[in-house]
Amino acid sequence: MKVRLLGPFDKALQGELRLPTEGALTLRELVRELSARSETFRSLEKAAGDAELGAHVNFVCRGRLLRLDDRIEQDDTVYVMLPVTGG
Repeated sequence: MKVRLLGPFDKALQGELRLPTEGALTLRELVRELSARSETFRSLEKAAGDAELGAHVNFVCRGRLLRLDDRIEQDDTVYVMLPVTGG
């Protein structure tokens, strides 16, 4: 699985991370893995739900926003970015 970090998250893990996985992971499991590798993600591990996580960061895969219980396959690329805001 490839994780591409954009914007301020780029500095946390040098822009891209390849995770050797056996089978799929949920987004919740991916957040735990990122948290173990960088302090930047530690507070996100405690997110109570999708809305709380999405207020701080968006995880996008296959053109859609991921939820905590969504499965991510071995050959997927996940993009990590700040939430889109505006009005």
